[in-house]
Amino acid sequence: MALKIWHDVVNNGQRYPIPKTVYQEKQFTPEYTYFPLMKFVESSQPEGLDDAGLDDKFKSIERMFKRNGEKHRVIRYTESHSFDVITKNAFAMTFVEDFYLELKEEGHLENKCPTVMLKQLLESGVVTLAKGTIGRVLDDARRAQALNCLRSTTGIPTAEAIMMLSVSEKVMNAEIATRQLSQSKQQRLF
Repeated sequence: MALKIWHDVVNNGQRYPIPKTVYQEKQFTPEYTYFPLMKFVESSQPEGLDDAGLDDKFKSIERMFKRNGEKHRVIRYTESHSFDVITKNAFAMTFVEDFYLELKEEGHLENKCPTVMLKQLLESGVVTLAKGTIGRVLDDARRAQALNCLRSTTGIPTAEAIMMLSVSEKVMNAEIATRQLSQSKQQRLF
């Protein structure tokens, strides 16, 4: 409807009357609340792009990268000039039509976090990452796993759990100050 009106006004010179408005009294505005996602990520200790299978028979797909002097173990991934889905020689389509169906039939995806599929796509090489973005993808995977854990541990939808566990701005600022103080103490030790 909006596009039709726009077209009529711009192309046909048609005019529409401005509707009358009624003043509304200011109503109660709820206080903003904040979900302490990083605190929840730290407490739930998600594995991110690491995998227990890397300890045993899948040791060959293990990769390491360093960030801030700290080593991180992740599954095998491929870097290129930008994020990409490899469609050459029907590589992605073969993954979707064959391997994905096999994963689904064997129950590897049942009641799992969506990051399980991300790991499969990275490890198989169907998806390539832009150079230097593995750390960000690891952080995103950890946050996604923490939110998935939130849903599975509370038994209620994620949005409702977030609202239930959100804190006031005052509490959020206190937590941020505590975290910054802790980080500055750690940096002085090194």
